[in-house]
Amino acid sequence: MNCIHCGKVLTPVSAGGVTVDMCTQGCGGMWFDMLELRRFDEPHEGAGEELLRFGPPHPVRVPSDRRLNCPKC
Repeated sequence: MNCIHCGKVLTPVSAGGVTVDMCTQGCGGMWFDMLELRRFDEPHEGAGEELLRFGPPHPVRVPSDRRLNCPKC
């Protein structure tokens, strides 16, 4: 599956018992399948901090004002 922002291949990474797809070689974007984000959206859960170690050293800022399609579709 490719990143919807920069087109690089997404890498599966595991954090907090959940595997998400992350753009580790490009912009640093993440793809959460249905209901996966719920495991990371509260500060007390701590799993979100674990995801930060997988990101690229210099994430790219991408425009958030355009509609993006699902990378699986």
